Amino acid sequence: MSKATGMYFFLAYAFSWCTYVPLALQGQGWLSGVPGWLHLAAGYGPLLAAFIVTAWTRGGAGVRELLSRMTRWRIGWEWLAVAAFSPAALFGAMVLVMHLLEIVARPVRSPPRAGGDKPKTGRKSRFLSRNKADFGLPNATNCSTISPEKCSPPRGAVRIDQ
Repeated sequence: MSKATGMYFFLAYAFSWCTYVPLALQGQGWLSGVPGWLHLAAGYGPLLAAFIVTAWTRGGAGVRELLSRMTRWRIGWEWLAVAAFSPAALFGAMVLVMHLLEIVARPVRSPPRAGGDKPKTGRKSRFLSRNKADFGLPNATNCSTISPEKCSPPRGAVRIDQ
């Protein structure tokens, strides 16, 4: 692998991950105020790396040649329109499908929560998976707040402490 190729991959990953790291840190609660749309900038990391490496290896003439190759189309304009607008069209179709699935979903009433909380009513999609606690099964989150009898191991499980 040549030095230029290695530099391209390093820069492409570095520029892309520079946008993902703040989002991941915000997701963990270590940062705040990072805009959610920042992930879109990660897609431009390889493009920026290509321009930098081309300028480094071939100078301004190489960058002009790269730009001319990027804008030269050997296909019809209808395929340019498909390439330009298909991501937005697919996104719109998925938003419509998700909206229709939410309309079809029936209202579900959650069981009472441990500790005397009133049950919450709301719309839950029947297509989405539900938490085990919604079905009354013990899990790590509700086992500490309910009685030990309800947190007993399943039938056939061997207890280690006996």
